Amino acid sequence: MTAAAEPYLPFFLERYSDSYEVELDTFAQSIQTGAPCKPDLQDGFEALPLANAALESAQTGNSVKLAQKTS
Repeated sequence: MTAAAEPYLPFFLERYSDSYEVELDTFAQSIQTGAPCKPDLQDGFEALPLANAALESAQTGNSVKLAQKTS
């Protein structure tokens, strides 16, 4: 017999509530201090190819290669 684990929390807001709280606190601190927000718009642009590849993979069932970033 195994030990009982914490109950599964099916709704993502419940599962990630601690993370959302940290994100909100960080955002509020950024507003109060004038520090730049992270993630920023550039981070979003850089994440988009990954999200598009994940969507394509989910729709086709195939692996999708990402182009290597050159900076």
